Amino acid sequence: LGLNIDFFALSVSTGGESSQFWASMGVAVIFGLTVATVLTLVVVPVTYDSLDDFTEALARRRKRQREPEPVSTAAAPGGALDPA
Repeated sequence: LGLNIDFFALSVSTGGESSQFWASMGVAVIFGLTVATVLTLVVVPVTYDSLDDFTEALARRRKRQREPEPVSTAAAPGGALDPA
């Protein structure tokens, strides 16, 4: 159902050619707004959070690899320090 208002001839009709054009245009606009909203409110924040978690995990892994292993200062059985 479409409503066509002609301001030049001052007439109102239903189901005209222009209303068919605007109906398909309306569907395209609504679909585009829906996709843009989902991208903005769901996909972008999830992607950002995932990348942030990944970079934090990578930084922790690099830090753990760079830390030297602690040197043991335990005494040898004879009372002297272990030379190794």
